[in-house]
Amino acid sequence: SELEDGLAHVQRVRYARRADLAICERRLELLDASSSAEELASIDWVVEAVEAERQVLLQAREAFLSKEEEIRGTVVELRTAETAMRSEARSKRAACRVDQASFRHGVRDLFQGAALNPARLEQVLTKLDQDVPSTPEDSDEFFV
Repeated sequence: SELEDGLAHVQRVRYARRADLAICERRLELLDASSSAEELASIDWVVEAVEAERQVLLQAREAFLSKEEEIRGTVVELRTAETAMRSEARSKRAACRVDQASFRHGVRDLFQGAALNPARLEQVLTKLDQDVPSTPEDSDEFFV
């Protein structure tokens, strides 16, 4: 689904930023290891800039992780809703099949009885004319 594609995209971006973070941390290690106290004082602004970059990358990583969790939760909710809807649709289809079978059986019984007795046929047709609603609005009582 589109939501799962979005989740994969957020993960790819987070992974790419993880590489940036690893590079930034390696720069800090190299600056610390190769510089004496005097050299560090002269390049203090570089260390501060790299440290600021590291903080931004860490914050971005946390934001991406948070968004991933949010999307995962939404995906789970959608799958749960889809399962419930499929189950409900299955139940309704089964109920419709039962209703249709019952209706066919009842109509068959009516017409078999009416075929043996022409007066009964007239009664059945009159009854059907009286009970069948003329418009869809009149048929609400049949769907309760």
